[in-house]
Amino acid sequence: MTLHSADDRITLAVSDHIRFCNVHGRVIILDLCDGEYLIFDEAATFLWDVIYSTPPLEHAITAFARKFGISPIQAGHDLKTFVDDCISRRLI
Repeated sequence: MTLHSADDRITLAVSDHIRFCNVHGRVIILDLCDGEYLIFDEAATFLWDVIYSTPPLEHAITAFARKFGISPIQAGHDLKTFVDDCISRRLI
């Protein structure tokens, strides 16, 4: 996944060994390699949905900031932290 590209879109590629779905407003991720699963909280579910739908980066940050009543600067930082964590867990 990259946060920036030439057209300022977020590109998400879910790892081949990852399956996910939304159940009762929470994203559940299953890692087929090790059989472990994650259940995202409300904020992580929102970020996953926003970045997976590939809106312009500015819109993703603005939507997150509005939804959770935080500044765009904090939203951008949180988005980057979330993406970095997903990469380190090999989800994307």
